[in-house]
Amino acid sequence: MAKNAKNLLIALSKTVVKLRVWIILSVTIITIILGYFSTKIKIEPDILKSLPQSDTLVKLYDYVGNKYGGNNSCIIILQSKNVFSPQVLKDVRTITDTLENMQGISSVTSLTNIIDIRSSQWGIEIGKLVDEYNLPTTKQQLDSLKQRVFSDDLYRGVVVSTDTTATAIIAQIASDKDRIKIASAIRKKIKSLNLHEKVYFAGLPFMMQDTNTLIIKDLSKLIPIVTLIIIVLLYLGFRSIRGVVLPLLTVGISTIWTIGLIYLTGNKLDIISDIIPVILLALGTAYSIHVLNRFNEQVKNYTEQELAEALAGIIPPVFMAYLTTAFGFISFVFKSYLTSIKLFGIFSAIGITFAFILAVIFIPAMIATFHIKRSSQYKPETRLVQKFLEPFAQKIYNHPRLTIAIWTIATLIFAFGIPKIQRKVDMVSYFKKSSPIRVSQEIVDKKFSGVSPITIVFKGDVQDPEFLKLMDSTEQYMKSISPYVKNVLSVADLIKRMNNAMGEGYKIPDDRAKIEQLWFLLDGQEVMDRLVSPDLDEAVIQAQFASLDTKASNDFARKMEKYAKQHSTKDIKIAVTGLPSIYRKLDSSIILSQYSSLVLAIILMIAIISLVMWSFKDGLMAITPLLLTLLTSYGLMGYVHIPLSVSTVLIASVTMGVGIDYSIHILSHYREFLAKYQNPEKAIIETIRISGNAIVINVLSVALGFFTLIFSALVPIKNFGLMMSFSMIISGLAAITLLPALIIIFNKNQNLK
Repeated sequence: MAKNAKNLLIALSKTVVKLRVWIILSVTIITIILGYFSTKIKIEPDILKSLPQSDTLVKLYDYVGNKYGGNNSCIIILQSKNVFSPQVLKDVRTITDTLENMQGISSVTSLTNIIDIRSSQWGIEIGKLVDEYNLPTTKQQLDSLKQRVFSDDLYRGVVVSTDTTATAIIAQIASDKDRIKIASAIRKKIKSLNLHEKVYFAGLPFMMQDTNTLIIKDLSKLIPIVTLIIIVLLYLGFRSIRGVVLPLLTVGISTIWTIGLIYLTGNKLDIISDIIPVILLALGTAYSIHVLNRFNEQVKNYTEQELAEALAGIIPPVFMAYLTTAFGFISFVFKSYLTSIKLFGIFSAIGITFAFILAVIFIPAMIATFHIKRSSQYKPETRLVQKFLEPFAQKIYNHPRLTIAIWTIATLIFAFGIPKIQRKVDMVSYFKKSSPIRVSQEIVDKKFSGVSPITIVFKGDVQDPEFLKLMDSTEQYMKSISPYVKNVLSVADLIKRMNNAMGEGYKIPDDRAKIEQLWFLLDGQEVMDRLVSPDLDEAVIQAQFASLDTKASNDFARKMEKYAKQHSTKDIKIAVTGLPSIYRKLDSSIILSQYSSLVLAIILMIAIISLVMWSFKDGLMAITPLLLTLLTSYGLMGYVHIPLSVSTVLIASVTMGVGIDYSIHILSHYREFLAKYQNPEKAIIETIRISGNAIVINVLSVALGFFTLIFSALVPIKNFGLMMSFSMIISGLAAITLLPALIIIFNKNQNLK
């Protein structure tokens, strides 16, 4: 049976060599077509798109955002020594007027146009806090305005900071408009005003605009860097133009094909999938390296028969390496709740498939067609082999138990850092601490009410006293469970204010008729469109959460969701949405993705290797170095405070999928050399000598490829690159040290045939 399989592989390899011209022509045509479409790829910077749009929480979030606003807030902050000055008020009015006249903006709230409810000699007066046509100019007028602002939490910490050094103008983008385009227009317009104060821009639309810009910059910067690194490493490894051009060409083509396919399937690059090109450039060279390494070892005269036999010999281990890597990515598809992670898994697996196919058909076709021979400088016995791998292999063979003990102790030391791992899912943490958008967001959280919207939806008879009282008690509960809940506003609050202005106390009237009278005075006010439905069958509490702490945000969302279930009645239904709830969903989904994809990846890796090698023991041995690598990597994350996020959650399965390649090559070569020499010692030394050389080149190439991600402007991508580089080095080192030690211990005095 094994002989038949070998004959089949040789026959297929001969076919590849014979059809070499057609292969090259087909690859060229496909590359031109998909290359055209790859230039049309677009960016999706919205982290909320990571969740399935069919999710009930996402639907509710979009629903309230479209109907009541609040999800698309652009916040412009003016910072000065004292905002209660004629010049600052004049500039606030200028910004307010400018924004109100811009297309796509549904409402603007600022110090110069915010609603004011107060008692007067005629009862209740509803108007503006200041007369925008007659702004305060004298010290007495400005002091009076300041006193009014700081006497009411409707203004204090909402449009004016408590230290009077900053004021906020909040613009709502219409739900049916392009948020990124309008945010960009707002920035450009405000900057053109040449204001006297320092200006900051905060809010989700501005964050998405910056994310969009940074993803594009990353792609244009990182791809050339990783390409250059791979060129240098390939040349150092193979000492030939062939050894550089062919692997680089295959990964370049596979990357173009993948990006083109992403576009054709109606998808976009996001915060996760934008690293696919770098991953393919870093990982895709592995198959080409192993193919070229085998050709360098076995091919002398470059006849069709010789090329076919060499190709037939390398296809099985390369195919197993590809298969396990692909399954590592595919593990995200079956167990991840997040759409972006699923898409990352699908297209990474597709890209790796392209790289594998091109390595085993395109490279042989190119060599056979253009008679590309290895460099005369190439020597199988490289300095790496002579000076390091051979004596290193001998030491491992002589001291396998010591090798295992060293790995065990080192892993345990690192593993103590795992409980220290934190979690981060908010968009603000995407940016460096020194970046303008993060500085702006932190100013809003510190001086104002934050930028994370909270919306509590109530369905029922809005003018019913019991309905409004439940809204009011909900507001009080929100404030009591978290100090970060700010700028809480609802129609219940407005009714209380009006009732107080009438001299009847700051409370909800018990009489429905009284409520309807007060309601009549509120009709037509712009604020009502953001709080109550036109049919008066639904109302919302709008608030902000002023903290980036994931635990605090999760605790608040959890308590509010529990409260909503407990206090919903037959007549009044309560639902909770907003960024804290969205972030909590993202956080729980990340944890689920981490555990489930890792477990699935481990099972798949063991199953594939056990089936291919007909040995469950080999499957367990192959996975052991990877498990120790993961414990070490996650321990390091805890020690250096790299959080678990939408990007670092990928580390486990990617490490499993990529690192298992090294184990496969070690096990395959050990079997081959043991059968050839019938000597375990010589088999181990030859295995480390031959596979170790290719593994070291590949590890350096992949690790440095991932390391280029530290130049990313996005923090999660930097963290992912750093940890993947570390994981690749550890997994490669474990493959050529720990795995041979395990083979020696478990296969002593045995022949694997």
